[in-house]
Amino acid sequence: MRVILLEDIKGIGGKGEIKEVKDGFAKNLLIPKKQAEPATREAVLRWQIVWANKAKEEQNNLAQIEQAKTKLAGIVFDAGLATTKDGGVVESVNKQAIKSFLEKRGIKVEKEQIHLEHSLKDIGEHQVKLSLGHGVEGVLKINVFLK
Repeated sequence: MRVILLEDIKGIGGKGEIKEVKDGFAKNLLIPKKQAEPATREAVLRWQIVWANKAKEEQNNLAQIEQAKTKLAGIVFDAGLATTKDGGVVESVNKQAIKSFLEKRGIKVEKEQIHLEHSLKDIGEHQVKLSLGHGVEGVLKINVFLK
């Protein structure tokens, strides 16, 4: 029996794939557990539409990621850190500060996408890598100075 897999099934295939399986396996296990559905003409057409829409969505996401990478190349985060009277640094640049800075400029990232080992307190220019998705990485230049 030909079925369309509704989820990834080890040893059989991935979600959306059309596979030939034994009738009993399909009727007694896969279909009742909603892991597959019979590969009727209507079901196949429905899945083709779903996958076409998903492909368009992936292209749009990739275009947005590339656009964010281009935006990042032209941005410098000037971070003025407050100091105490004796010159000690009170603040630092952390993932949350970077996230907020980027969101104000229309670039949405999660903290997990920011590769920052420790908060920046050292004066000077720093470069922080960002994972933007789909294997694309960008670099944000951060200029740390004392207020």
